[in-house]
Amino acid sequence: MNLRTSGIRIALAAVLLTGNAAPLLQAKAVDQAQIQAAMTLQFLSFTAWPGDPDKKLINIGVFEDEESFKVFEGMLQDERYRYRYDVTLVTAQSSSESLRNLDALFFPKADPVGVPRAIRRLEARPVVLIGTFEGFFDMGGMVTFIKRQRRLGFEIDVGRSRSLGIEYRAKLLRLATRIVGE
Repeated sequence: MNLRTSGIRIALAAVLLTGNAAPLLQAKAVDQAQIQAAMTLQFLSFTAWPGDPDKKLINIGVFEDEESFKVFEGMLQDERYRYRYDVTLVTAQSSSESLRNLDALFFPKADPVGVPRAIRRLEARPVVLIGTFEGFFDMGGMVTFIKRQRRLGFEIDVGRSRSLGIEYRAKLLRLATRIVGE
């Protein structure tokens, strides 16, 4: 047994003996949720909607994920974001009225049935659809956050966005890992 294997076993034993595995796992998930929420807020600040390119208040929906919703709410306590964004928890049962008020919809988890249904309900509306999982473009998404080699980046389907009148500033497009539909 080498030193690395020994260290892993000792760490695993310590976690099992103290019963602290759950907080460690939750802390990692919260960190990723915070990063994704921060990226979403920054991303949307470089986005323009038809008829209102300099939106004063951007309404963001979080699709069926209470943890991500709470992270967004926490971030909106920061002075930089407080009066620029509003966040709503969106479910498959959300009314058409509540969906109509959204400027962006964030999908933190893959749901092969719920995600495409929600996207279809917004089909003709200028709502930025942001996902965090592989295959989101295939479901109709516009922006996908991706993780490659310990780096978080994003891909944009510019064609789908422009078809609804949504534009992204050149500064943002230069940072994209991949641009689709140009």
